[in-house]
Amino acid sequence: MQLSHLIVTVSLGLGVAGAAAADGMRFPVGDLDQRDAAIAFDHRLAEVAGQFCYARYRPLELGAIAACKKAVREEAMDQLTPAQRDALAAALRPASLANR
Repeated sequence: MQLSHLIVTVSLGLGVAGAAAADGMRFPVGDLDQRDAAIAFDHRLAEVAGQFCYARYRPLELGAIAACKKAVREEAMDQLTPAQRDALAAALRPASLANR
């Protein structure tokens, strides 16, 4: 199985008093063993989280936006395999720490 063909889908049920929003946002994972692909994935994830969360909260609701972004990232990470999560962490680790 090639990891570059996997897709992450973000569809959190976020809302107030039981109201839920379930918009599916999909984006490719890529080969997380490669530093450039891991960085691109991390940027895509941050972009998707921003789009998803800023559409749901007012700009002044910074705490809610931050919590939403964290939840989006956690959901995306949950969809990766343990090997992909390890590869992403290793690829994003600063070079000074990776060589230890």
